Amino acid sequence: MQVTQYCTLRAAGFAVDNGADLNEVFLTAAAIPEGDEEAWMREWKAIADSIYERGKYSFEHGDKISAREAFLRASAYYRSAEFYRRIDPLNDPHFKGRYQSEQNGSDLYIEPGEARTVANAVFLLKAARTDSAPPTTD
Repeated sequence: MQVTQYCTLRAAGFAVDNGADLNEVFLTAAAIPEGDEEAWMREWKAIADSIYERGKYSFEHGDKISAREAFLRASAYYRSAEFYRRIDPLNDPHFKGRYQSEQNGSDLYIEPGEARTVANAVFLLKAARTDSAPPTTD
């Protein structure tokens, strides 16, 4: 199995928990020439940016559920985009939106007064909501 096939299956696997949309995954993967790592990053980042903007729009218009789901999908797509960029993923300027997307999404899962820890392979996010303030979208 080629690495890009594995990564596409990995991205599709997030659909089980609403962390991906299969149509978005397959359309994105279809736009990437086999073995083109720059195209991989560019296409996954483009869909992540698009879905992140959709999440911001949903949040600004009061649809917190759609916003939360969009931020979750954007976060997964940013992770897919950075797969080949292993030098310094935490400080890569291409992926600033990823961490904001994860923060925004986690804020919408947490009710005021709750505290949760969300972990992934790159960082640990400790979130606590003490009021009903909305997450930041910038």
